[in-house]
Parts: sequence; structure tokens; C-alpha cells
Amino acid sequence: PEQKKSLDHLYQVLDEWKEQKNEIRNQLEIYRKALAGSGFDFEKAMRYRELMDSEKTRLDKINATIEELEDQIDKLEEF
Repeated sequence: PEQKKSLDHLYQVLDEWKEQKNEIRNQLEIYRKALAGSGFDFEKAMRYRELMDSEKTRLDKINATIEELEDQIDKLEEF
């Protein structure tokens, strides 16, 4: 029963992280489109590049966390 509860909690946390991952991907797409748009001055282009780099770093961390959660879930499901 305790293991089932823990497993359910991990699935819930995993879903939350995946949702956040999708939000970051959507934000990256918005930045990509804005950056690709013509008429930006150099400062705006640099700012969007910084924002994209920051979001990519967040995405990498989230991907690592998701992978860890999936590993934990796999281990619990083996029992």
C-alpha cells in the first residue's frame, strides 16, 4: 500500500514536470519566431537569444529530472 502510494505520487510529479517541459518548449518556439522576425535591432536579438539560452538550460534540467523520475518509477514497478 505504501509503495503504491509512493508510485502514484511519482506519476503525479512526473506529469507536472512533463507539463512544465511542454510550457518551456512553447515559450522557446515563441522566442524563435520573434528572433526570426525581421526588423529587430541588435539589442532585441541579443535579449531573445539570452532568453532562449536560459529556457534551453531549464529544459535540460527538466529532462534530467524527468529521466530520474522515470528510473525511480521503473524500480518501484519491478517490485
